[in-house]
Amino acid sequence: MPQPVVSRPRRTLLGTSIRGAALLVVLLLLGIVVWANTDWDRLIARRKVPQVPAQASERKLPLEPAKPATPPGEAILEAQKSVVLIQADGPGGLVGVGAGLVIDPTGLVATSYHLSSDITSGIARFQDGRVFSIAGYAAVDSENDLAILQLEKASGLPAAKLKSDEGLRPLTNVVAIGHPRGVEFALHDGKVSRRLRTSQLSALSQRFVRALVGTGPNHVWIQHTAVLSEGNSGGPLVNEQGEVLGINT
Repeated sequence: MPQPVVSRPRRTLLGTSIRGAALLVVLLLLGIVVWANTDWDRLIARRKVPQVPAQASERKLPLEPAKPATPPGEAILEAQKSVVLIQADGPGGLVGVGAGLVIDPTGLVATSYHLSSDITSGIARFQDGRVFSIAGYAAVDSENDLAILQLEKASGLPAAKLKSDEGLRPLTNVVAIGHPRGVEFALHDGKVSRRLRTSQLSALSQRFVRALVGTGPNHVWIQHTAVLSEGNSGGPLVNEQGEVLGINT
C-alpha cells in the first residue's frame, strides 16, 4: 500500500530571526579575528603615496637680474684713458716725444727714461683734452729704461691697472697703445710671441739694448706682434682685461 507523504514543517518567523542573528554573530567574530591578525601598519605603508608639500611645489626661485654684457674691448678703452701724450718744448713749439701712462691718481706717470732724459720742460696731454705740466721726476731707473714723472696740480686721474704676469702664455691677445708716427692714442692689436731675457735676443737687439740702457741687468721682455713705430715708446701693452703687462720700447 502507498505510504502517506510527510510534509516538511514550515519555518516560523522566530526561527528565521534566530538563525540570522546566529549567522551575524559568527560573521562578527570572524571579522574581529581577521582585524586582530592583520598588520595594518605594513599594509598602509605599502599603499602610502609620497606627498610634496604645497609650499615646496609652489615655491619659485627668485630671478636674478640679468647682468649687462660688457662690450668687447671696453676694458681696453678704459685703459686708453690713462695714457698720455708727452710733448716737449721745442724751437718751433711743442713736439711729441712719446707716450706714458698714469699709475697713480695723484699724477704719477710711468714712461721710458730715454724719452724724458732730454726734456727740459713739457706737458702731458690726455685723450679727453686735459693738459698738465710736467713738474719733474718722481723716480728714475735708467738701467731698466724707466722713469716716473710727476704732473703738476693733478688729482683724481684715471690710473692704469698693472699686472706682473710670469705665466703669460704665447698667443695671448694684447694691444699696444701709443702715438705711432703722430697718430695719437692709437690702438694696435697683436699676440704674445714669448717672454725672454736680453741674453736671448738677437745680436742686433742686444746692441740696441746696450745703447739704450748701457750694460744693465738681464731684462725680461715680452715679444709680441702688435705693430710698434716711433711714438709708441713709453706706452702700455695691455691684455684683454685692460691690465698693463709692460711698457713698449
